[in-house]
Amino acid sequence: MLLWGWRWSEHGRARALAENTQITTAPVKRMAFEPYPINPFRWHAILETAEYYQTAEIDTRTGEIVSDAQADVIYKPAATAATEAAKRTLLGQVYLDWGTWAVVRDVGQVPAPGMAPPQLPANRVWTTVEFTDLRFGYPFLGMARRELQTGRP
Repeated sequence: MLLWGWRWSEHGRARALAENTQITTAPVKRMAFEPYPINPFRWHAILETAEYYQTAEIDTRTGEIVSDAQADVIYKPAATAATEAAKRTLLGQVYLDWGTWAVVRDVGQVPAPGMAPPQLPANRVWTTVEFTDLRFGYPFLGMARRELQTGRP
């Protein structure tokens, strides 16, 4: 119980830091703060604006917020016929139910990793639709390596 109380306190600190710092250039519609699994002071923040999402890494121990307006901005993808069809499938509906920060993107004729492109008749085209959830977009492995190498986050 003490651990959860501590995590909730750090979550509040991350939220306060983000609310008192201008991270995006547009008004924020909603925010989320996801904890890093190993370091209780590191938080992955997701901020949604009308046109894009912006992520930031927050260290509640130092008060440092790291976000790059170029690299950490994910523009909201346009809806296509393929993404709308994928959202209506059973798997798509389950994913969107679970993925509170889900992004569905039509990546074009790029085969999914480990799969060959489909063999279709000449008059038919295919596309790959990618479902991701921004809650899990933090650079965990890179951060863990840096912490191991330097001894600090």
